[in-house]
Amino acid sequence: MLMSGNSSTDHATAAATRTATESSATGAAEAAAQVLSLHEAAEGRRWRIKAVAGGVELQRALARLGLRPGLCIEVAQHTRCGPVVVVADGLKLALGTDAAEHLLVAPC
Repeated sequence: MLMSGNSSTDHATAAATRTATESSATGAAEAAAQVLSLHEAAEGRRWRIKAVAGGVELQRALARLGLRPGLCIEVAQHTRCGPVVVVADGLKLALGTDAAEHLLVAPC
């Protein structure tokens, strides 16, 4: 095994590598934890559409409404048992519970 002459430098480098690895893993976990369905999203906040977790028909229907990944939308009205009203590109749209549950969003 090859050893360097300065063990304190080796320990510091190893510690920095561990910290960077842990930090990137934590950041990825936090980003994943922030993705939720539109049905779970808070009213009055802006959300970025990340994906549609539904079939091709739902994806096409939402695309026809202009709701596509990357777009920031605002949840204007949300009742747990009714439609979710969003504002997207200046248009107010009401989405049913099923569509809202399949639309994955993250904070904008």
